[in-house]
Amino acid sequence: MKISTLKLTLLLLLISSVPVCPLDIATWVKESGRNSNAVVGDIILSEDTDTSLRVIRALAQREDPYVEDIIDRIFYQESRDKDEGYLLETLLFSILKKNNSPEKLTNWIASNPHAYNLLVENLASFKNAFLKSYILLLLPYGETNGAKSLLMTESQKILDEMNHGNGYLTPGRIKEVLAVFEGMDHYNDPVFSEMCLSLVEKSRQKVVVRRGRETLQRLKAAAIREN
Repeated sequence: MKISTLKLTLLLLLISSVPVCPLDIATWVKESGRNSNAVVGDIILSEDTDTSLRVIRALAQREDPYVEDIIDRIFYQESRDKDEGYLLETLLFSILKKNNSPEKLTNWIASNPHAYNLLVENLASFKNAFLKSYILLLLPYGETNGAKSLLMTESQKILDEMNHGNGYLTPGRIKEVLAVFEGMDHYNDPVFSEMCLSLVEKSRQKVVVRRGRETLQRLKAAAIREN
């Protein structure tokens, strides 16, 4: 009889001296370190969705920030399963929620450089707009060559979608365009002014227009300072 990774892990915890409740896998994950990543990855990829998401959220709360081997496994598993990146979406959302300052995000990327590069390099291939928005929010805190060009490319895709949708975007795309504005704010380069204006003028959604105008004002001020 085949036993699942989760059940095997709980059994090992039960007969070991690990000071956690054997039924609370989330607590165990939070208190684990990178030496447990192989087991954590097995659980995420083999158990039901609810369990996987619970483990992922606990993983993001762990003191040890190293998770790039897990991200690597999820990336290639979801690519095969065509799961639209939902596991990665949840993990990045949870990581951003915990690391809620520029310093913390910079440190997280420094601890997971391969995973960061993997996500950024494959940004264009993801269909999950929420996942793309979280990668874009990470972008300013990594040393990425061509980051501004990448922002511009994603902006053009969103603008094209606005054109096809009469100025309207799906909730995921709204999240993505707001992340684009965050990136434009970070770099504060007037080169983004025309694109930002186009997004604002084309959008018919108040949250996009309001946030875009804030960014546009900053970009205009930066252009004045340069001149």
